Amino acid sequence: MLCVAIPFGSGPRAHSFVESMKNDLLLALNQLAAEKNLPAETVYEAVEAALTSAFRREEDDAPNMYVKIDARNGEIRAYRQMFVVEEVENPRVEMSVEEARRWKPDARPGDVLDFEEEIPKNAGRIAAQTAKQVVLQRLREAERDAIYEEYIHKVGELLVGTVQKVEA
Repeated sequence: MLCVAIPFGSGPRAHSFVESMKNDLLLALNQLAAEKNLPAETVYEAVEAALTSAFRREEDDAPNMYVKIDARNGEIRAYRQMFVVEEVENPRVEMSVEEARRWKPDARPGDVLDFEEEIPKNAGRIAAQTAKQVVLQRLREAERDAIYEEYIHKVGELLVGTVQKVEA
């Protein structure tokens, strides 16, 4: 009897499920941008900042992590930035010139190298809450800025309208 171990979450059905989730993410982000009357890039940046914050918290406050979302296919990638230095004082954020030259032959002190990291599989509840709070805060700020930009050039004009919502 032949036994083959297939990791959970692999195979053709899992692949189509992941692709479906990516498409759903893109659809949701674009729909959110349309509902809030914001550029899609603003929403993507808010979600990237939220995921970055969540992953940093999950990875023991890794200050050199950041996240990017590919707007074409929904791919989420996490990166760790490493600073090239003569003498390494903090190996979590710095690497020696010799080590950096294995990745980039002409690396010099002061360069910054980006390394793709695996996205944490089990982002916890606190990380999810952090991500949600960051997204909501960024979207509120973007909405406020958009409203300000819409009306700043109308200072001194007489406008007629109905108040629908008052924010503090």
